[in-house]
Amino acid sequence: MTNGVVPSLRLGLVVPGDCHLDDEFWALVDGIALPFVTRTIGADDTRMGGDSIAEVTGIAEGPEIGAAADRLRDVAPRAAAYVDTSISFVRGIGGDLDIAERIRDRLGCPAIVTSTAIAAGLHALGARRVLALSPYTADLDARLTTYFGSHDITVTGVAKYRRTYPGGTTSRALGATTPDELVDDVRAALAGAEPGIEGILLACTAVRTAAAVPLIEDATGLPVVAAVGATMWAVLRLAGVTTPNAAHGRLFGVEAFPDSFRPVIP
Repeated sequence: MTNGVVPSLRLGLVVPGDCHLDDEFWALVDGIALPFVTRTIGADDTRMGGDSIAEVTGIAEGPEIGAAADRLRDVAPRAAAYVDTSISFVRGIGGDLDIAERIRDRLGCPAIVTSTAIAAGLHALGARRVLALSPYTADLDARLTTYFGSHDITVTGVAKYRRTYPGGTTSRALGATTPDELVDDVRAALAGAEPGIEGILLACTAVRTAAAVPLIEDATGLPVVAAVGATMWAVLRLAGVTTPNAAHGRLFGVEAFPDSFRPVIP
């Protein structure tokens, strides 16, 4: 919202129940769009602590995502997104499109999921060899590496945020991560990384990253693609917003999806 004027462009966001970052959605649309958020049940801090393959797959395949999308019908969004990283990559390519298509079919608008948006963002920035940071278990990290490998993106290693699900951290606590902490976590990860890194991937939509991305890019000289940021960049582009705003990081300076990703965006 700018000067009391409500934007007419509406975005639909389906998020897991443990997501606490609505303020980042608003910040990243720059007052030119109105994000409407609906939450699923089944993903919350009391149930997602293990963050296992079975839990995440169950949510990806369950009816809650479609039911949550249905609650956005009357909003009539221009474009929509499912905002979660692991739930959208856990079943690989095809699993991500399944979720996007279910949302698209219910809302009658283009839709995308976080993992596809990250892959498109990395391609748009020319970052094919990346270091990832995640809060996940080792089995989910392996699925992450496989998923992005299917998009011709080599994840050279998966480092950990200082707060992780295996360490007992909740999604709410992940959301309390500060920009300075993220800069330090990335620097520490790069110190032990393979040479030839072309970008940084910040996984997990529970981690607060919007303010940190420009700081990390300045500190490392590398492009950074974060889960929430990539999702909002993608859904804005799907809605027809092409205005660049590099204040949110290099990705937001890219006006369109890379041509190679057009066929996989529902």
